[in-house]
This record gives sequence, structure tokens and C-alpha cells, in this order.
Amino acid sequence: MERESIVVSEVAIDDEATFREYAAAEDGAWRAGRPHEPTIAWRERLAAFRALQDTQAVLFVARDGESGPVVGAAQLMLPRMANTDLAHPTVLVPPEHRRRGVGAALGRATLDRSRAEGRTRFVGEVIIPRGAQDSTDVAFARSFGLRESYRDVRSELAVPIAPALDVELRAECEPHWEGYRFESYVNGVPDDLLTAYLTLDGLVEVDSPTGETDFEAEIASPESYRRRTAVLVDAGLTLIETVALDAHGEPVALNQLKVRADPDAPVMQRGTYVHRAHRGHRLGLGVKLTGLAALAEQAPQTRVVRTWNAIDNAPMLAVNDRLGFVPLEDMVSMIGELD
Repeated sequence: MERESIVVSEVAIDDEATFREYAAAEDGAWRAGRPHEPTIAWRERLAAFRALQDTQAVLFVARDGESGPVVGAAQLMLPRMANTDLAHPTVLVPPEHRRRGVGAALGRATLDRSRAEGRTRFVGEVIIPRGAQDSTDVAFARSFGLRESYRDVRSELAVPIAPALDVELRAECEPHWEGYRFESYVNGVPDDLLTAYLTLDGLVEVDSPTGETDFEAEIASPESYRRRTAVLVDAGLTLIETVALDAHGEPVALNQLKVRADPDAPVMQRGTYVHRAHRGHRLGLGVKLTGLAALAEQAPQTRVVRTWNAIDNAPMLAVNDRLGFVPLEDMVSMIGELD
């Protein structure tokens, strides 16, 4: 394939045939060299994009010629509510099509669209082996002017955890939980808690260690939250959201689990957060234990839970270590400026 033959175009989300080609390329790239990573059905990928409420997803495919096969894909996330100076690109090229200029063509397309949207910062993530300092993917990102901002570690937990461990951790934490209670909700937080819950959820990224990448709080409206939840549930996913409530019944900590339609797929822990004013009470461990108990009821077939944490987030990593999470791989978050 010559570079001149690579044709990049945008993908309309309602163009099923082209979206399926996009999804196949994304899957081939995402799973390359990562045997622990399951295949995600194209319908589930589509639901994830349709569930976006306050972010626009621009999708691209690269073809070998005008009507040739898809040889790569890219997605560009454009926040519309907050952080509107940011663009989040992901370039996805299956191994058999790499080193042919496909990634470069897709990268240029995401840069051009970001500039057209008036974005001034470019933030991308690169998956690397656990403990690695560099990779060809990191070098690729550097070729577009990006530099490392911070790192996350991806970990997994075998579930259910041993009953003896659950009893031990609860006995250790219960003296610290006085004045708090924990509740889990399936496929939607109750209306009377929703506004406070969404405010708390909007602080997750703001309060997490993110190097030189500063984020504004993105607080979803109740209406957009309900729409997003409905799309995901209709696609066969189950959402388990757990909160710690203070003495006044206000949410002060949360944990979020996403159970995929495939019963053999790992469950994704989207976020765990404790409000600054309520730290030191073991609430992070409390919402995780409560969420895992709800998971055992709702999806007893689950065997693995996976999560991401900033490597500088020592308190949450300590909680994960107590539960038995095992590190899998790292992610390098990279940032650059657009002229």
C-alpha cells in the first residue's frame, strides 16, 4: 500500500455497514498484544457512542483506496459542556496495517478536525505493558507533538472475593463508618439523590491526579443522565451505582460498575470517588465492598472486575490492594497544544 492510496473519511453513526467496519478495525487494534482483552460486539460499541450526551464523538476510517477495505480507524471526542478547549483523539490501526502511513493519515485527520472545532489542547492515551517506560505507540504520539502528562495503571480483581476477606475488611472499617450508610442502585440513581450524585460524579476527574492536564468539572444534567442510562440498558448493559450517604442523606462517595451483556466479559469499574470533606472514614472501601455485593446479586456469573487508577493515587491503590486487585498494564496520558 502506498501512502497516497490511504483515504480517510468520517463515519456517520447511523451508517451501520461502515460502523461495523470501524468497530472491526477498533477491535483488531485494541486487542493486539493484549490477550486478556475481550471482543466487544459492534452493537455495544455503537450504544456507547449513542449514550454520549455532553460529548460529540467524531469517527474516522482509513481505507486502502476510495472503496477499498478499512485498514484503520480513529475516534475524536469533543466535550461540549466543559473542557471545550480539549480534543481527545484515539488512533486505532490493526497490526497487519501498521507502518504504512495509516496511523499518520488518521492522526492528521483528528488534528485537522480539532483545529476546525477551535480546540487548543490535544489529549490522548496510549496503552503500554506494565512498568514499561516507552513504546512505539508512545513514540507515535510524540511525533504529533504530544508529551507525557501522567500515568494510570489498569488492574483486575477476581470475584467474588473470599467471604473471610469481606468479613475482615468490614470489621476493620465499621468503626469508621459511624454516621454513614451505603446503598446500591441498579440502572439508575433515585430522583431525590440524582442532582447531588451527579455533582459528586463531576468531581471524579477534577480531583484525580492528572499531571499537567487540568480538567473542569463536567456535571451532567438529570435529563442527560437518564437518556444515557436508557441507551446503555437498552443495549443489554447493567449499571450498578453505589453511594455512601452521610447523616443528612447526602451522597458523599460513589462507586460505579458497568456489567456488559456478554456474561463472560469482565465488569468495568468506571469510577470510585470520596468527597474531600469525608475522607479518612474508609468510605472508598465501603462503596467498593457494597458494590461488589450488589454485583454478586445482579450478575453472579461475573469472575473479573477491571479498573483504571492514576499511579499517583496512593490512597485508592491501597484500597485496591486490600481487595486483591492485580496490576495488568499501564496507560500513558499525553498532552500537546494545537497552534
